[in-house]
Amino acid sequence: IGYDHRSSTSEPFDISSLSFAIITALVFMEAGIKCFLIDGLVATPLVPYGVLRYVPEIMYANQEKNVVSFGVMITASHNPAQDAGYKVYWTDGCQIRSPIDQGIASKIEENLTPWTDYQKLYDDRKAKYPSDPCLGLSLPVETEKMVDAYYDAILHSGLVTGIAKQIQPQATNALKFCYTAMHGVGYKFAKRSFSNFGLLPFASVAEQEEADPTFPTVVFPNPEEKGALDLAKKYALEQNCKIILANDPDADRLAVSEYNPSTDSWTDLTGDQIGMLLGHWLWTQFKDGKETMSQKGPSTSGADAVPISMCCSTVSSQMLATMARQEGFHFEDTLTGFKWIG
Repeated sequence: IGYDHRSSTSEPFDISSLSFAIITALVFMEAGIKCFLIDGLVATPLVPYGVLRYVPEIMYANQEKNVVSFGVMITASHNPAQDAGYKVYWTDGCQIRSPIDQGIASKIEENLTPWTDYQKLYDDRKAKYPSDPCLGLSLPVETEKMVDAYYDAILHSGLVTGIAKQIQPQATNALKFCYTAMHGVGYKFAKRSFSNFGLLPFASVAEQEEADPTFPTVVFPNPEEKGALDLAKKYALEQNCKIILANDPDADRLAVSEYNPSTDSWTDLTGDQIGMLLGHWLWTQFKDGKETMSQKGPSTSGADAVPISMCCSTVSSQMLATMARQEGFHFEDTLTGFKWIG
């Protein structure tokens, strides 16, 4: 179970993502289900990683059999400040799809009366652990291990190519990045990602660096919304940065903007453009000496050949599909949403 920084004190509710995560953990524990409550604010991608990779490895190491793992992320993502949200990840690491969602909904209807007085359990733990935000339910050591494993997996995925070493820090035209967490949880995760890839530290928009559930500097905390990057663009020019990277509040969405000094203007890249750039870069990194799975079957070269395929939602640009036809790798068109792409 992971959670972001959302919090609401409006009547009749006084609830936060953390308190909801604690209640969620108590429900599972009372039902006899082992629960890993992540310690501290977390970027959403860490939860499906834990479901798919980290928790099963722990269970395997402990010789526990017939174990299934699933995840919950308490977040309203890039929605307005007053919203709350609850994402559920199934055993495949993807958000739930039909008929799983229908099954959960039916069980909610069948169990509208709580099995236990969870508020009392919550209050009792609050009295017992007054200085622990997670009320003694989180696993700090395991959280640190999981985060380390996540970045180690990226480091050894083949995505870290070392090309960042070509950037000369003292060069007048050195590529500098500006980053904004958009008042969300992304700052420390983005900082470590830059270190992981050997990139120079980015310039962070200080006013939007810390997690703040009121989102005081933006009308709508979605980096793709018009005007959301205004503060970052101003700061980027002050720091001589030509590229802005922005996460949404739960750090599973990316926005990019590029400055053109010849026209003194910014270009906000669309999701289609970002996806195409990433897809093309991935292809150029992996195509040589690898196996490509085309519609006609595998074409293998090299002793360490691996299949290469890409997918995107049906409402997206067809550029990746065109590149797949041209280059000969496999492409799938999916329904809209991360869950279908996953």
